[in-house]
Amino acid sequence: MKQNKLSVVFLGTPTFSVPTLHSLINHPLCNLKGVITQPDKPQGRGQQVQPPAIKKFCLENKISCFQFSSVNNEEGLSCLKKLTPDVIIVVAFGQILSDKILNLPQLGCYNAHASLLPQYRGAAPINWAIIHGEKETGVTIMKLVKKMDAGPILLQEKILLDTHNNSQILQDKLAHLSAKLITFALEVIKTGKPNLKPQDEKKATYAPLIHKNDCKINWEESSLKVYNFVRGLSPQPCAFTLLNGLPLKIFATQLTDQKSSNNPGTIQNYSQNGILINTKDKALLLTEIQLANKKRMTAHEFLKGYKLTKGMQLGI
Repeated sequence: MKQNKLSVVFLGTPTFSVPTLHSLINHPLCNLKGVITQPDKPQGRGQQVQPPAIKKFCLENKISCFQFSSVNNEEGLSCLKKLTPDVIIVVAFGQILSDKILNLPQLGCYNAHASLLPQYRGAAPINWAIIHGEKETGVTIMKLVKKMDAGPILLQEKILLDTHNNSQILQDKLAHLSAKLITFALEVIKTGKPNLKPQDEKKATYAPLIHKNDCKINWEESSLKVYNFVRGLSPQPCAFTLLNGLPLKIFATQLTDQKSSNNPGTIQNYSQNGILINTKDKALLLTEIQLANKKRMTAHEFLKGYKLTKGMQLGI
């Protein structure tokens, strides 16, 4: 390379990517040549077209930003070639890169993935780590290869997974950890001789994209499993049950030591503290909910305007 700094192109899309891009623009080894993100898309209840978080950040900081529905098409590839990156950094971009792109930069393409690879390869590692009740998680910096999230590992750092964290809180923690690790990674990548460790394929697990139908609560599970399920999906895409046939989103619950006294999914009791629901073993307290076409609120607020009865069955 002719220059002291690394020519870097960054690929990212959601809020999770922003801390890493922020760290790159301030990194002494980084000559940021450009940013590539996904196209603007309809978002929210009104489905108004909105730019992704990375584009908003680029506009605010006067950074060149390019958008492609597929970065692998002729236009996307041509753009990348013109930017002449020494290395491509990818964080939650949302598109799989072709061999032509993977082989384009002299020093390769590197990705920050929000799990301790080879565990939780795939689109939703944060959600699934919480749902499965993991005690720890972290971030892995790996060199990208054709197979999804299977590249050799450059750096990895663990954090304890607080049992009170929901997916949003954990996402924020791991986003900042990703930013920190990428700054370290650039120094190693610049040497041209990174020490890469192959992943153990026998230990690989997967974290597939979560669809709406995956979010319905199974009250036949233990209270701990339901508790983890709710916080793993909160605030998005959000766990739900049915109340008199209407979807009831559940954003937060609390574990109790009270044994279930009736069929799973039935209301055991309710008070200003919340709504107590029977599960397979112990009762679970619903504390923050949202009925269809209503605003998100505490269970106490909900009870002021909605009449419940003990023994009422949720989920049908």
